Amino acid sequence: MNVSPNTPTTTKNEVGAVADKLGAAEEEFRRFIEVARDDRRPAIAAKLGVGTRAAYELIRRHTAPLVKDRVLEPDIRAVRSLVASGSLLQSVRATVPDTMREIPELH
Repeated sequence: MNVSPNTPTTTKNEVGAVADKLGAAEEEFRRFIEVARDDRRPAIAAKLGVGTRAAYELIRRHTAPLVKDRVLEPDIRAVRSLVASGSLLQSVRATVPDTMREIPELH
Protein backbone atom coordinates (compact mmCIF):
# COMPACT_ATOMS: atom_id res chain seq x y z
CA MET A 1 0.00 0.00 0.00
CA ASN A 2 1.40 3.37 -1.04
CA VAL A 3 0.80 6.02 1.62
CA SER A 4 3.04 8.68 0.14
CA PRO A 5 1.67 12.23 0.47
CA ASN A 6 2.19 12.56 -3.30
CA THR A 7 -0.30 9.78 -4.11
CA PRO A 8 -3.46 11.23 -5.70
CA THR A 9 -6.67 10.57 -3.76
CA THR A 10 -8.87 10.70 -6.84
CA THR A 11 -8.42 9.48 -10.37
CA LYS A 12 -8.88 11.53 -13.52
CA ASN A 13 -12.08 9.58 -14.20
CA GLU A 14 -13.51 10.56 -10.81
CA VAL A 15 -12.65 14.22 -11.38
CA GLY A 16 -14.26 14.06 -14.82
CA ALA A 17 -17.41 12.50 -13.39
CA VAL A 18 -17.67 15.21 -10.74
CA ALA A 19 -17.13 17.91 -13.38
CA ASP A 20 -19.88 16.37 -15.54
CA LYS A 21 -22.29 16.29 -12.59
CA LEU A 22 -21.47 19.89 -11.70
CA GLY A 23 -22.06 20.96 -15.29
CA ALA A 24 -25.43 19.16 -15.36
CA ALA A 25 -26.43 20.77 -12.05
CA GLU A 26 -25.52 24.23 -13.36
CA GLU A 27 -27.59 23.66 -16.51
CA GLU A 28 -30.55 22.48 -14.44
CA PHE A 29 -30.25 25.60 -12.26
CA ARG A 30 -30.19 27.84 -15.36
CA ARG A 31 -33.36 26.17 -16.67
CA PHE A 32 -35.05 26.54 -13.28
CA ILE A 33 -34.19 30.24 -13.07
CA GLU A 34 -35.57 30.72 -16.58
CA VAL A 35 -38.89 29.11 -15.63
CA ALA A 36 -39.16 30.92 -12.27
CA ARG A 37 -38.64 34.45 -13.61
CA ASP A 38 -41.32 36.94 -12.61
CA ASP A 39 -42.26 37.65 -16.21
CA ARG A 40 -43.06 33.93 -16.66
CA ARG A 41 -45.88 34.03 -14.09
CA PRO A 42 -48.61 34.62 -16.71
CA ALA A 43 -47.40 31.63 -18.73
CA ILE A 44 -47.46 29.43 -15.63
CA ALA A 45 -50.86 30.74 -14.54
CA ALA A 46 -52.32 30.15 -18.02
CA LYS A 47 -51.73 26.41 -17.63
CA LEU A 48 -53.80 26.21 -14.43
CA GLY A 49 -57.52 25.85 -13.89
CA VAL A 50 -59.41 29.01 -12.94
CA GLY A 51 -59.54 28.32 -9.20
CA THR A 52 -55.95 27.15 -9.01
CA ARG A 53 -54.88 30.16 -11.08
CA ALA A 54 -56.60 32.53 -8.67
CA ALA A 55 -54.85 30.88 -5.71
CA TYR A 56 -51.48 30.90 -7.51
CA GLU A 57 -51.75 34.58 -8.47
CA LEU A 58 -52.79 35.65 -4.97
CA ILE A 59 -49.97 33.68 -3.36
CA ARG A 60 -47.43 35.04 -5.86
CA ARG A 61 -48.53 38.60 -5.02
CA HIS A 62 -47.51 37.89 -1.41
CA THR A 63 -44.51 35.56 -1.85
CA ALA A 64 -41.56 35.41 -4.23
CA PRO A 65 -40.62 32.27 -6.15
CA LEU A 66 -38.07 30.14 -4.34
CA VAL A 67 -35.03 30.36 -6.61
CA LYS A 68 -32.35 30.67 -3.91
CA ASP A 69 -32.07 29.31 -0.40
CA ARG A 70 -33.67 31.72 2.04
CA VAL A 71 -35.61 31.77 5.27
CA LEU A 72 -39.16 30.69 4.44
CA GLU A 73 -40.82 31.94 7.61
CA PRO A 74 -42.08 35.21 6.02
CA ASP A 75 -43.59 33.28 3.08
CA ILE A 76 -45.22 30.74 5.38
CA ARG A 77 -46.65 33.53 7.54
CA ALA A 78 -47.97 35.33 4.45
CA VAL A 79 -49.74 32.23 3.11
CA ARG A 80 -51.08 31.32 6.56
CA SER A 81 -52.48 34.83 6.81
CA LEU A 82 -54.19 34.46 3.41
CA VAL A 83 -55.77 31.20 4.56
CA ALA A 84 -56.73 32.45 8.03
CA SER A 85 -58.30 35.67 6.72
CA GLY A 86 -60.32 33.79 4.14
CA SER A 87 -58.70 35.76 1.30
CA LEU A 88 -57.42 32.65 -0.46
CA LEU A 89 -60.78 30.92 -0.36
CA GLN A 90 -62.56 34.11 -1.38
CA SER A 91 -60.31 34.58 -4.43
CA VAL A 92 -60.90 30.99 -5.53
CA ARG A 93 -64.66 31.20 -4.99
CA ALA A 94 -64.83 34.43 -7.01
CA THR A 95 -63.39 32.72 -10.09
CA VAL A 96 -64.99 29.27 -10.17
CA PRO A 97 -68.39 28.55 -11.74
CA ASP A 98 -71.44 28.83 -9.47
CA THR A 99 -71.76 25.04 -9.30
CA MET A 100 -68.35 24.82 -7.63
CA ARG A 101 -68.62 27.70 -5.15
CA GLU A 102 -69.67 25.55 -2.22
CA ILE A 103 -66.10 24.98 -1.07
CA PRO A 104 -66.28 24.19 2.64
CA GLU A 105 -64.60 26.47 5.15
CA LEU A 106 -61.56 25.13 7.00
CA HIS A 107 -62.06 24.90 10.74
